[in-house]
Order: sequence, then C-alpha cells, then structure tokens
Amino acid sequence: MISIILPVYNGEVFLRTAIDSILKQTFSNFELIIVNDGSNDGTEDIVLNLRNCDPRVIYIPFLENSGLPASLNHGIKIAKGNYITWTSHDNILMPYALEYMLKELVNTNSDFVYADCSVVNEKGEETGFLKAKPIENILFSNVVHACFLYRREVYKKVGEYDSDLKLIEDWDYWLRCAQKCKMTNISQTLYQFRHHDSSLTSQIKTERLKKKLFENNKYKMLENLVSDKRIRNKELVIEFFLNTDHTIYSVLSKDVFPTLINEIKYFTKLFPALSSRRVRYVIANRIYDFIVRKSEYHDLRLINLITTGGFLIKSLPPVRTAVLLKKALLR
Repeated sequence: MISIILPVYNGEVFLRTAIDSILKQTFSNFELIIVNDGSNDGTEDIVLNLRNCDPRVIYIPFLENSGLPASLNHGIKIAKGNYITWTSHDNILMPYALEYMLKELVNTNSDFVYADCSVVNEKGEETGFLKAKPIENILFSNVVHACFLYRREVYKKVGEYDSDLKLIEDWDYWLRCAQKCKMTNISQTLYQFRHHDSSLTSQIKTERLKKKLFENNKYKMLENLVSDKRIRNKELVIEFFLNTDHTIYSVLSKDVFPTLINEIKYFTKLFPALSSRRVRYVIANRIYDFIVRKSEYHDLRLINLITTGGFLIKSLPPVRTAVLLKKALLR
C-alpha cells in the first residue's frame, strides 16, 4: 500500500481538484492522510464530504497552524503503507502517477524515485516545465521537485523533516536521502505543479521576510551538510554552493583555488550512496562553465587550474578538458 500525505492550510480554492486527482489514480491501493494544519476557511467541509464518500481518506485536524514539516511528520507517523509520498493542496497528480512510480521503484531496485513536472497557472494552463535531473545535481538546486515516491525504509534511515528549516524542508530531506539511499529520476511528466500568487514558491520570490527565511535556512541546510570533520574550511564550501560564480572568482583572485579543490574532494565523500565520479562531474562542470565564460582566464594560468589536485582533468570529459587546454594555449 502507498501512503499519501496531503498537508493543507487554507487551501479551499484548489483542494478539491488536488484530492480528485489522487482518488482517480489507476493504482488504487493507497491511503490518503489529509492533515488540516489549522485552516480557518472551508477546508474541513471539503475533506469531511470526501471522507464520507471514500474510506481511503483519513482526516487529521490540527487546532493551530504548525507548519509543513510538523504536518508531514505527523502524517508519516500514522501512515501504514510500505511506500510514502506527499503532495500539496494546489497541485495535481496525473492519473497514472502512482502506478508508474511504483513500477519504476521496483524495476530499478531504487529506494526513491522522482519524476518530471509540468507547471500550470491558476486556470490549469501549462506555463512551464520542471525537469527531474539526476540526483547529483541536488547540491545546486532542488531537482526532485514535487513528484516522488519512496520506500518506508527511507524514513527509517533518514528520519523526520526538520521543523527548523521551513520553506526548505523538502530540499534538506532530499539531500539527507541522497547520502543514504539510491535515488532515481524518471523522465516522464507525472505531475502538475501549480504556480499562483498565493503559492509558497511565489511568496518566497515576492515577500521579503519569506525570501530572507528561505536564504537563511538554505545556509543552515548546507551548514548541517558540511559538519563532517574532514572539511576544514566549511565557510568556503558553503559559499561555493550558495554563490558558485562569486566564490570561484574570489578563490582565483586570491590564488587559493587549490584550497577549494581540496575541500571539494572531501565533500564528495559525504555521499556514499552516490557515485563520487558523478558528483565530481557536476561540480567540475560548474567550474568549467565559469572559466569558459571568463576570457580573462584564457591564458597559461589555465594549465595550473586544470592540473590542480588532478580534480578537473579527472572529473571532466576529455572534450571539455581539450577546450580548456585550447583556451590556455591559443590565447
């Protein structure tokens, strides 16, 4: 059985559509745990009406708003399924989403699978696309997005969502999963992510306090990630992932590029569940993209950058290494 957690706070506008997309799934062996996080609109009436029509719907009301992490943690604690996912009150699962993800989870022998999403507006009109990139890209952006399924064992390994990292609790959780679990991306659109003025994604971009909270918690998330004693210059590593181009420019200007490379070598060892070669490839390509764009580094200094610690020359494809050598020698 699959347990689906649906946390909702004042979601009456889109909630019925979101629930309908779940109840109409081609895979029907699921429980839908709706956690009403202290809503003061018509959310409860919508849920109670649907619960009376479908025994798979479980309703958990909170008297006060506790936030998304608390709602998720409570829902997962009472979940009975061998597989877990959660969705938002304003988004839509494609009819075959659960069936397809479960099939891929089993066929790939993965712990966690996640899929592409289309972006729709308030009217349901498609306006964009969210690609589920390979999991090693999680270091730079939240590539898991909103459509996923994982085994209950993942929850046992990783634990709860961090209530201190609101607005970024999902990204933090996926990072922790990437350290311990096999995660596989699915190149199939199985979800509609709704972007509207009241969505958290919009609020983070337009509301100063939410944007500040997001940035502060992103820093805390990375700070937790680099707590390993092998990483000595933690601030440098955090800044590299927060402000990649600025950090590369800074270390090149101060001639401390080798320091960054040494720290990154240790950092890649923090993800034993991932191929260290693939992690190095993603990081090396970010450095490559910066150097290619900056003509001021297209001279013999590039030879030192390419060979420093053997990181770039071992991590980049031969074609990209050749591009850098060409820019170094044919300036």
